[in-house]
Amino acid sequence: MDSRSIAISSAALWMYGSHARGDADAESDLDLLVISEDGLDEGEVVSFAGLDSPRLSMSQYSWAEIRGMASYGSLFLQHIRLEGKCVKEGESVRGQLTGILESMPPYTRVVADVAGFRLALLDAKDSLEGNGSAAFEASVLATLLRHASILGCYISGFPSFGRIEPVRRIVRAWNLAPEIADRFPDLYSFRIREDQHRELLDSPSRAALDLWCEHIERVICRLEEDARDCKRRMSTAN
Repeated sequence: MDSRSIAISSAALWMYGSHARGDADAESDLDLLVISEDGLDEGEVVSFAGLDSPRLSMSQYSWAEIRGMASYGSLFLQHIRLEGKCVKEGESVRGQLTGILESMPPYTRVVADVAGFRLALLDAKDSLEGNGSAAFEASVLATLLRHASILGCYISGFPSFGRIEPVRRIVRAWNLAPEIADRFPDLYSFRIREDQHRELLDSPSRAALDLWCEHIERVICRLEEDARDCKRRMSTAN
């Protein structure tokens, strides 16, 4: 058996995201987790999985990396455990990822993530103060709010990993301004266009971006409170 055959026999492909949930739309990529001891190129993945998608987005890791991520309850792997669907696994690793996911502990890097969100918001504000690109910062703010909301959903006990739904759930659960959820799809359209290298929309106004910064500030403040509570619970449990 040659080296490429060995690589494929030890590979696992799992679908996640909108196609796995069944709510994909025209803007959706086909998200694949690819685990292999040796990296597989897109052609090998498509051939192995029997998939045909014009927009394939691969997240590729080795088995050692996956085990390392699982050791701290990786939020990405929490996503895979909740919504992922096995596409194909090599004979030598069949069922291996399922076992890793089933034994995975809760996510342990909540406090560090929240601190990162705080720094990212400060960077975005500084860029806007320095006349940075409004369209680019709109993309950054959309990503920041989505990721903060995903974390908020997770630590609040109702995990959600979609494009828009985590923001909607956090707005409802935390009694935030309804306009945040109502207008978020428009903000996230800047992120989609940047990812797909499409022509940017008209730039949002500085006033609109300042308001988004205020909304995100409220979400981060709440996350900071919940993160402290989460850390205390983990300390007590240990």
